Amino acid sequence: MAKKLVVYSIRFQEVLPGESIIDLIIDSLNREEVRLEDKDIILLPIEVISRSLGLLLKLNSIRPKKKSLTIASKTGLDPRFVELVYRESDGVIAAIPYRKLLEKELLSIDGLRPGNKAAQITLDSAPPTLLITIKNGTLYTNAGARLVDSRRRIYALVPEDLDDLAKKISIDVSNRAGKKVAVIVCDKEFTPWGLVNIARGSYGIKPLIEKTVDGTNATRYVENLAFSLCSLTSIALENTLGLVLVRGLDYEWSFESLREHIVGAEKIIEIIKEVVSATKKILGLKYVFKLLLN
Repeated sequence: MAKKLVVYSIRFQEVLPGESIIDLIIDSLNREEVRLEDKDIILLPIEVISRSLGLLLKLNSIRPKKKSLTIASKTGLDPRFVELVYRESDGVIAAIPYRKLLEKELLSIDGLRPGNKAAQITLDSAPPTLLITIKNGTLYTNAGARLVDSRRRIYALVPEDLDDLAKKISIDVSNRAGKKVAVIVCDKEFTPWGLVNIARGSYGIKPLIEKTVDGTNATRYVENLAFSLCSLTSIALENTLGLVLVRGLDYEWSFESLREHIVGAEKIIEIIKEVVSATKKILGLKYVFKLLLN
C-alpha cells in the first residue's frame, strides 16, 4: 500500500512582537480546522520566531563605526547594514561579489536571461556583496539578518540557540494539543543555485538518518532529513508568513539537537584548507594558481 504524506500550509494573519508563538500556532491551526496528531512535524520559518520575540531592528537606529564605513566603501553596502552584520555575528570570514557574479552570468537569476526585463529588475535589486559570517557556531550570510520591511528598512535578527527554541515550542505545543509534535526551524540561504531552505534548529526528530542504497548494509549513506523537510516551506508558503505541517512521515522520535550534527564554521574553514592542500598535492601548485587567477 502506498504511504500517504500530507502537507498543510498554514498562513498567519500577522506576527506581532511579543505575541505568544504557541498561541499563534494553535490558533492558526484551529482557524484552518486542522487538529494535531502524534508525530506531526511543524516546519517553522525563522522569521516567525524573530518577529514574535521582537528581534526587529530599524537600520536608521544604527550608527556605523569606522571599520564598517571602510568595509562599506569597498563592498557597495550601506555602512549601517555592515555595522549590523558585525554586531550580530562573531566575525566576517568572506565577501562574495554577488551582483558582479550575476552580471558576469556566473550565477543565474531564476533562469532568466540577460535582456529580459524581469531579469534586469532582479539584477538591479540584488545586493552588491554578501558577507559570510560566523554566528552561533555556524555559517550565515549577513549574520542571518533579513529585510522584512523595505519601506522602513527593518531587519529581522536571528535568535540565539534555535535548538532550544525548537525544543520549547515542541514541548509547549505538544502539551497544549496532547500530542507529540516535532519542530524544525527553517531558514533561507544563498547558494550558487539560488536561495535554498535549510534547517537551523530541531527537536523531536532525528536530523540525520542513515539509509541504504539497496536495502542491505553494503552501501550506506546519511541523509539530512531536517534540510529535506525544510525545502517544503518554500513551496508551501511561498513568501508569506506561516508554518508547514507535515503528517504521515514515518520517523524516529528523538531528543537530539541539530547542532550535534551540523559541521561548525571552524571545521568548514579547516575542510576548505584541506581541500586546497589536497588539490595542490594531487594536481600541482600551478593548477591552483591557474584556478584562482583565471
